[in-house]
Amino acid sequence: EKRARRVPMPQISVTPVYGAGKDGALCSLLKVGEDVSILLDCGWDDLFDVREVANLASVAPTVTHVLVSHPDVLHLGALPYAMKHFGLKADVYATLPVHKMGQMYLYDQYLSRQAVSDFDLFSLDDIDACFARFKTLQYSQTVQIKGKDKGQSVSVTPFNAGHLVGGTVWRINVDGEDLVYAVDINHRKDRHLNGATLEQIFDKPALMITSGSSALVSPVNKQVRDRDFLNSIMQALRGDGNVLLPVDTAGRVLELICVLEKHWQQHALGNYQLVLLTSVAYNTMEFAKSQLEWMNASFSTSFEHSRRNAFSTNFMKICHSKEDLVKLGRRPKVVMASLGSLESGPARELLVDWIQVPKNLVIFTQQPTAGTLAHHLHTAMADQVRVQVSRRVPLVGQELEQH
Repeated sequence: EKRARRVPMPQISVTPVYGAGKDGALCSLLKVGEDVSILLDCGWDDLFDVREVANLASVAPTVTHVLVSHPDVLHLGALPYAMKHFGLKADVYATLPVHKMGQMYLYDQYLSRQAVSDFDLFSLDDIDACFARFKTLQYSQTVQIKGKDKGQSVSVTPFNAGHLVGGTVWRINVDGEDLVYAVDINHRKDRHLNGATLEQIFDKPALMITSGSSALVSPVNKQVRDRDFLNSIMQALRGDGNVLLPVDTAGRVLELICVLEKHWQQHALGNYQLVLLTSVAYNTMEFAKSQLEWMNASFSTSFEHSRRNAFSTNFMKICHSKEDLVKLGRRPKVVMASLGSLESGPARELLVDWIQVPKNLVIFTQQPTAGTLAHHLHTAMADQVRVQVSRRVPLVGQELEQH
């Protein structure tokens, strides 16, 4: 009588590459046996300090797959650099919105910096080459991934994380055991996103990797928050001031657009201008219009009944540069401008122009990354903050001849 030989469970290990123990960019390595090495996120922050991602150099060539959880820089910002400089050649798995919005994030980062100085960490071609390696999945779609020797088989499945559009909780199954990667999740239902429902994803996982950066933050009453937010904006506008909202490129800014557009429509505020100012504003809005199935169910239901898309705005103007903004005239305005960190982009330019006028207002709608200009201003770490302003100036005369 022959007995079936039981194959032992492969050894599983998780190693933080960087980001553990602090609030910022994330990157970890999950190893399953000898031939499956999964990179869990590959983030950077808006400071783009190469020393922060140096540990990735020794890991990248061994990676067989990459799972990306969210489309922002903190979760995928180092991918083009790692593929260009560290030999990362693995396929990248993500949802469609993470793929498309992530590309918008990195385009905006590059264009904002290149507009004022040389940025050589990666190029637009590097970004395109990186995102050509993406394989997109729907929520609850399971795919089998193989290791280098095609031996060990692992399945991965994305589920809604509730934080950013397309944001993902990854369930990784190895020989019937569930491993869960759930960072930056949101259980609460937002205006434009459904909350994460972890109880529907797993029962008793063998391993769960999560983040605790918001564990000590008390939840706020959304109605009170929105009321105070809108009251502050209206007070500044009625005092003939401008309001600057430093925002991310294609993440939580979508919720802000919904809140402000609804308020403008309800109160007929056409005398005050509402503006989205990023280098990829048009593409971001067009993609948002086409991805209602990834958002709050009320969005798609409303579209089915009224054929009105939540992101077909009536009041908000789209601008791609400060020059576009100037053309709108001098009426009081609310400008949502990138980058949210104020490290570069039109938000930094407007800050310099507007901050010395007392009737103007700057509102931070999200926690800035430590070390950035936005963080210094938000936490009031110093009475004075020095801001370096860079501009491209055409060479003329003798300088041009010498060049």
